Amino acid sequence: MAAVAMDGVSAFAPGGGDSSLTGVIDWLLANLDRPVSIGELARRALMSERTFNRRFKAVTGTTPYSWLLTRRLERAAALLETTEPSVEKVARRVGYNTVAVFRQQFTKRHGIGPRAYRMKFRQE
Repeated sequence: MAAVAMDGVSAFAPGGGDSSLTGVIDWLLANLDRPVSIGELARRALMSERTFNRRFKAVTGTTPYSWLLTRRLERAAALLETTEPSVEKVARRVGYNTVAVFRQQFTKRHGIGPRAYRMKFRQE
């Protein structure tokens, strides 16, 4: 369970009864660029929204929204470190429709803006 909370790997404890969440997490990781709702995720897990939220938090230690935000920002950081597309394209690849929101959340998480973050890795 800790693996999910830390790096997004869908490895749950055997017999934990969370196989429906495994599928949802795998789907989310493959579709970070898509807008999603709790309702859609709950339907994919064959649960009510309330049950989905409760089980997701029990397994990952955080809410679905916070988990998704973290995964998107982690993926964005990796793209900025290793690829050439513009910040705007990176933002879209990780599910942000508004570059300003992406910049704000990235800066809040990393303490540095996306362009400066990329330049930091180019100088090393």
